[in-house]
Parts: sequence; structure tokens; C-alpha cells
Amino acid sequence: GNLHPRPLPRRVDRKLLPGKCMRSYQTRQGNARMFGRKCLKNNYRFVNNLPRHCLYIFETHRGDRRGYDARCLRREGYRLARG
Repeated sequence: GNLHPRPLPRRVDRKLLPGKCMRSYQTRQGNARMFGRKCLKNNYRFVNNLPRHCLYIFETHRGDRRGYDARCLRREGYRLARG
């Protein structure tokens, strides 16, 4: 096989979200999939570019969680990074 590492793309795709920040929560409205705000701040360089209207407060049985709604982000063209 080819063991040479592939060169990184010059332009980082700012629409790729880190999969490890994806969380599922049970809310009163059912199951919510969202990206934790704190996790994104630590793992995603473009958190300030995320659409504000996708930032929600989710009421879970463990208290309120602030994060970005996954479905909303997908509508805006964001995708999940693999791995």
C-alpha cells in the first residue's frame, strides 16, 4: 500500500463539524441531537461562524444544555466529519 500521508487540503472545510461533539439528549419533546457548545469551542475553529438561530437551550432531565441543533446545522450545509 501507499504509506505516504496525504497532504492536507489547503482550505480547511469549515462546514465539517467534529463528530465527537455530537450529543443525543432526551428532552420533553423527544430525542434531540445537538452539538455541545463547549465541545465545539474546544474542537472547532469556526464556532463563531455558526448560525446563531441554530443555538438552542435544550431542557433535559439532567438540566439545561446549550448547544447547536444538528438538524438546523444540516439545513445550513454543515456536515459531520468522519472519525
